[in-house]
Amino acid sequence: MVELHFIHTILKRLEKYLIKNNDFHLFGDNYDLILFIPSDKYLSDAKYSLLISAKSLNNLQQKDVIKELLNDFKGVLKFDEYNAISRLNILHSEDPFVKNLKFVFGFREEVIEIKETAIGGVTLDFGYYVKSLVLDKLIENNALVVEVKDQDNKLVTINAGIIRIETNFDVVHYTGKGLREIWRPEMNEEERKKAEVLKEKSEEFLMQNDYIHKTPLDNIRKVK
Repeated sequence: MVELHFIHTILKRLEKYLIKNNDFHLFGDNYDLILFIPSDKYLSDAKYSLLISAKSLNNLQQKDVIKELLNDFKGVLKFDEYNAISRLNILHSEDPFVKNLKFVFGFREEVIEIKETAIGGVTLDFGYYVKSLVLDKLIENNALVVEVKDQDNKLVTINAGIIRIETNFDVVHYTGKGLREIWRPEMNEEERKKAEVLKEKSEEFLMQNDYIHKTPLDNIRKVK
């Protein structure tokens, strides 16, 4: 059985690659396919073919993307984990296999086991269909409910108003306090005046006073 840590590590690197490829803009661009096909699902040291697809990768040179991703994986994976990736292929997002798999397994789960399934003329004996539960909804200027790891490595749910993502992959966002006191639609006159004053404050001030936070992308597990 594949290690979930192995899958999740690669998923986070793929998320970062797509964000970087989009010039660090968050607009809901996601992968159409992330699929691990093991040589033997029962072996702990099985080799995996990794298939990926995304619209924003369609017009790029596959060999360049593959080289960049493998170099990135090599920097974060253990030696055995890196060597477990026997092949990395990039499929066009309009490929029937990609579209049909996306349609059949449209439910929103991070890892889905696929067994003995015929997709787009291809019979898949076994595989792990992986989805980013972050990229599709982590969109600038949206107020979201986000599941994150806290300082104690526990999962907690927070409200976040997404501002941007920085080049070190920190997500800058309004906190629940910031959303309530600055951007809440229904306010009385006194609250509106306070909100207008806060809107004129610097980002540094807002961070120091708990209106804005930075959360590493690696700590974001799911956007609801």
